Amino acid sequence: MAVRLSPLAKRQVEDIWLYTEDAWGEDQANGYVNGLFGFLETLPHKKHLWRAVPRESLRGAFCAPYREHIVFFRQLSGQTIGVLAVPHQRQDIPHRLRELLDDDGSDG
Repeated sequence: MAVRLSPLAKRQVEDIWLYTEDAWGEDQANGYVNGLFGFLETLPHKKHLWRAVPRESLRGAFCAPYREHIVFFRQLSGQTIGVLAVPHQRQDIPHRLRELLDDDGSDG
């Protein structure tokens, strides 16, 4: 199973790690981000968690919750997941989706 992060998703995962490390320490940050990647690797086998993104401009994109975050992604080929964004659930999701659309949108 392969996971490819868009540039936006990479920045968001880095921000997640930095915020968590600052608030709760390095071990907690490592655990959360490692757990996130473990979750991403299981997504192809957990399609019951997938929800289609109801936005025409993101046709074919799905989202799934991971703890305090929402993962936006596409299934690229076979077992490869292309992660588009990983905003916190309390963020303004419509705004984050606009940010995603303004980003280059590449999957890796």
